[in-house]
Amino acid sequence: MFENTWSANLAVFSVVLDETEDATIADLCLQGFMHAIRISGHFAIHDVRNAFVSSLSKFTQVSASKEIKQKNINCIRELLNLAIHNGDCLRDSWRYVLECISKIDHMRVLGLGDLTDSEYFQGAGPASALAANSVNHQVLMRNSAIIAEQIDANQIETIFL
Repeated sequence: MFENTWSANLAVFSVVLDETEDATIADLCLQGFMHAIRISGHFAIHDVRNAFVSSLSKFTQVSASKEIKQKNINCIRELLNLAIHNGDCLRDSWRYVLECISKIDHMRVLGLGDLTDSEYFQGAGPASALAANSVNHQVLMRNSAIIAEQIDANQIETIFL
């Protein structure tokens, strides 16, 4: 039954999560994502699992130039919990999780005001001064501050232990 309905479930969860501002509805959509990932992982339905994990990772908004909302922070938390508690069911979907974790950690570093890896090796030139004034950079810095404040670094470290 799940193999016949997964695409409709993914569409409903995605559209509703994207459009809702209601925290309860967003949490129900996240629960749907998590159950679908666990089911598809348990029954080794790789394409379905990849579709749900990649979609969930996009809802974290760590790659977007839009402001992060609480539902996006909740998506980050669920993705981290998935990696910590259900990592065995992820198989090749780990790439989506690891890409997202890398971006989350980068944003945490920015939000804390620390130097990123690339800043250790590059000097601050005129191009970086222009980038600091752009709207996208301002959104990135606000999002980074939100992530630094709300995402615990220990959760990220736990994944790699």
